[in-house]
Amino acid sequence: MQSFIITAFFLSSLAFAAPAPRAQAPPVAGNENPQQAAQNWMTDTGTVSNFLNMAPTLTGDQFKAAAAVALAAEKNELTHKAIIDAAPGLALNSASVQNANNSLVTQGHFQSVVDLLQEMTTNGDSTAITDTNAINTNRCKNVLPSIDAYLAVAGTKLLAVRPTNCDATGITASATPVATAAAQAGGNNNAGAHDQSGHGHGH
Repeated sequence: MQSFIITAFFLSSLAFAAPAPRAQAPPVAGNENPQQAAQNWMTDTGTVSNFLNMAPTLTGDQFKAAAAVALAAEKNELTHKAIIDAAPGLALNSASVQNANNSLVTQGHFQSVVDLLQEMTTNGDSTAITDTNAINTNRCKNVLPSIDAYLAVAGTKLLAVRPTNCDATGITASATPVATAAAQAGGNNNAGAHDQSGHGHGH
């Protein structure tokens, strides 16, 4: 009888025990509205541009690790692009975005950046300056202005973050990139100066 009472009490206590915590689902990639996609896309451009500012001064494993971060950010940009492309009444109805998509995708300017960043993660700093200049020439002239068009059609006044050797017209300047704290701060200020949309800067 005593064992029956103890067993019944134990089962009753289990019934009122707090449920086990449920595992949190990871964030869904691309779970953004167009304005968030634009903000996060701009942030990714800043990650890549900061790497390109620093690349000529990095060596060895440090270089490869930084290149890998930039490559991941560059690939992540496609997630934000897809959100804006799919937004009803935005990209499909914009001639500027159609031209931008032609530059990024059809002409392969975006993939060229991905390919060179991938090469940098594999080959390391042996061709750092050559690869950096090749990426900057393409990004400044073709890729970043095309991204600007997407950010605008998403309803923001954001601009893609330029590396320090892009001049005001978006054409690569002749100067070799130099990694300095001031240069990196300037890149961040560039992002902030053009954020008139009221959104934050966190990814």
